[in-house]
Order: sequence, then C-alpha cells, then structure tokens
Amino acid sequence: MNGQRMYDLVDKMAFVRLSGTEEETRAAQILAGELKDMGLEPVIEPFEVRDGLVKRTVLQVVEPYQETLEALAYRGSASTPVEGEIYGFLYVEEAVPANLLNAKGKFVLVDGYLNYDRYEKLMQAGVAGILTYSGSYMDEEEKTDLDTRKLREQMLDDIGRTVAVNVRAKTAQDMVQKGASKIRVSVQAEDVTLTSRNVICEIPGTDYPDQLIVLGGHYDSVPFSKGCYDNASGSAILIELARYFKANPPRRSLRFAWYGSEEQGLLGSKHDVQAHPDMVEKCIQMINVDMAGVAMGSDRCIVTGEMGTVHHLDQLFKAAGLPVQVSQDIYSSDCMPFADKGVPCVNLARFGANGQCQGHNRYDDMRFITAKSLQQTGDMAFLAAEHLVNAKVFPIEKKLPEEIVEKVNTYLKKKPAKA
Repeated sequence: MNGQRMYDLVDKMAFVRLSGTEEETRAAQILAGELKDMGLEPVIEPFEVRDGLVKRTVLQVVEPYQETLEALAYRGSASTPVEGEIYGFLYVEEAVPANLLNAKGKFVLVDGYLNYDRYEKLMQAGVAGILTYSGSYMDEEEKTDLDTRKLREQMLDDIGRTVAVNVRAKTAQDMVQKGASKIRVSVQAEDVTLTSRNVICEIPGTDYPDQLIVLGGHYDSVPFSKGCYDNASGSAILIELARYFKANPPRRSLRFAWYGSEEQGLLGSKHDVQAHPDMVEKCIQMINVDMAGVAMGSDRCIVTGEMGTVHHLDQLFKAAGLPVQVSQDIYSSDCMPFADKGVPCVNLARFGANGQCQGHNRYDDMRFITAKSLQQTGDMAFLAAEHLVNAKVFPIEKKLPEEIVEKVNTYLKKKPAKA
C-alpha cells in the first residue's frame, strides 16, 4: 500500500461528482483507467437513477410582516401553482405528537434532518408542506452553501409527495422569533431520470474460485463537495488493494466495486445486488471502505456480523500493532444492501477528530488529507482483506445475528412480512 500514490489519486478526483452527472462519469473513467493501467479489465455498468429538478423556489413571509427569504425546494418536491399558495405556518420542533395537534393543513417548520420516520409522521399529521433548515445560525453566507436536499425514492413511494423546502438555520430562527404566521410558497419542480455508473473489476481465485469477496466503496460526492474524505479516499484505497491482488493472485475470487450514487441512498450498491443475484449467492463477505485519509482522527472497523468476527479482527489488528477500534453495528454505507441479503460485512473507515475534518460541504477538500493517514488506513484495509481473502479456512460464517438483522431491516425501512 503506497500512501503517496493514494494521495495523488485522491487529489486527481478532487472535484464535485454528483450522481448522474458528467463529473461522476469522469470520475468513473479515472478509476477504470487506473485499473487498465495495472492490467485489469474493468467494466463500467450504467444504471438509472430517479431524481428531481428544481426550476423555481420562492418563499415569502406575508403575516405579520413581509419578507422574501433565501430558500431551495427539495428535489422530488411537489409543485405549487406558479403564482404560489399561501399557507398557515407552524413551528413543530421535533414533531412529537403534541407538536402536531394543530399541524393539519399547515406548512410546518421542523428541527432535524427530514428522514423517513419524521417525514412519515408529518405526512400522517396532514401537513400541507414541510420546511427544514441546514447549517448553523453562525454561518456566513459567503462562506457556506444552502444545502441541496432530496425526497428519496422510498419516501415518495411508501408515503407520498408534498411540497418540501430548505432554508438556512438563521432564516428559520428569524421566522420563529419574529412570529411568522402565514407564508407564500411557490415551487416548480419536475422528476427526471439520470444515468449513474458502477465501476466493477474481478480477479478470479486460485484455490476457491466459487467463494467471492466483494471489496467496495462509493466514489460520488454531495453538492458543493469535492469529496476528498468522503469518499475519494476509500476509492483510492480500493485501487491499491486491486493493485496488490493483481500482482499477488488471491485464493478466493474478488469483486472490486466503486459505486455511484451512494449519496442518493446507496443506489449503486442496491443496483449491484439486484442486478447480480448470482454474485450475491457466491459472496461470503463484503468489505466496505468509506472515509479515510484525514490527518487527525482514528481508524475504525465496524462489523455488520457476528461478535466472533469482532473479536477475531480486534486480535488481528492488535497483533499487528495497528490502533483500530473494532465494534459490532450497522454502517450507513454500501455494505447495507449486502447485509440485507445475509452477507456479513466489514466496514473500514477513519473517523475525523471533532472540529477537524469536514464532510458533506464545500470544505471536504485536500487540506485535511495526508499520505501518512491514507497509508495507515490503507494498512488496516490491507491486513483485514489479505487475511480473509487468503485464509486456508474461511473464519467467518455467512450469517448475521438476529439483532443485526433487525437493525438492517429498520435502517432500510423494510415492512414486516404479513402472517
């Protein structure tokens, strides 16, 4: 594992790489080019992504004062008449039941991220629209960006569609303090279909070709972000692992996967497991690398599997003198579609120290990344991967404990099977 080579690749990919854009395609081609240069044969697999285009967002307070506010509708939002509609406005805090007693027919401001559960609560309460906020009250507009957010496909399919708009934290605070009671909202949005891409490369096993290990991670980024930490860093580590196993043929077959559209809801990895059921059947382990390279932080190994694997890997890292914190849990990344199919997963990451690295904003750039830290996390990934790939007897059973299955199902919002 070569830290400087990984650093150079992260720097090469340091540009915004949004789902379904030319820049995401460019990043896929960069990764494929790296693989071709080492004598491998990558395949770029396209898949469709449902998205939304926002053409117009107008948010105005009309009572008891008048003010036009900076706002941006969610991609996937419902539209209003072009001239807009006037709504009663209500701040519902964290949307507990008592907050929602008078929410029906109102355009509500809610604290926190608009996740599936909160969206479902608000829609069940009969709200006419939803306002969220992002950032901090102390943000300076010229130094920060208003978040671009999306109503994800599962939310729309399971729950339905409404008008949803995002503002800055200071805007939300001012509306509450000034007692805004009526607002006018005009949103013009439409659904679009984009093409995203996975980059796939396989190396056959020498001794156990029918036992497959998937090594994956995403390469797309969020709006405004160059995504050096999240996750050009993991992409570069995977390239180095591919380089090693190309030169040192593995006992078990390997499938390297760089996933597109992870930031839109794990869409690349979801497509991979849906499109390739035979691959999932052969897969005995998924190793996911998502976020690495920051100068200040700590290396983590999150096992989505049996506690025996936690103890096994913890001892492995300690014996090698690597400072890795190992735990059992799910991880919000491309491991989850594999775990949903019963495949145990090992997630490798370097968590940034508080107040240091930045993620999901314009500050996720090269200033926080070092070759030394990439080398350290890369060494962790190499040790775990080489140990499992070349084990004489594979030490992990293809099984997930019940408590992990429950967490996976909750995360993916899977409905209980009917009796």
